[in-house]
Amino acid sequence: MKFLTIDEARKNIHLVVCGDRIAFATRDGVVRIGTVRFKKAKVEGLNIAADPQPTYVYAQYRAGEKVSDQYIGKQL
Repeated sequence: MKFLTIDEARKNIHLVVCGDRIAFATRDGVVRIGTVRFKKAKVEGLNIAADPQPTYVYAQYRAGEKVSDQYIGKQL
């Protein structure tokens, strides 16, 4: 498990691993600590063997009772 900033994760998205800890600032300036999560896109009509579906990387964090996601990027 590594500890990254969101800028480091975006620059080196191919090195990010699910479960890494990540720090980022929200739009209102609050610093949040989250965990990296991967989500597969569900694209209909693709031949999965020929065209692999993209994986999207998010920072998942808790704000009070609510669990939210912050988009980091697309992993190829």
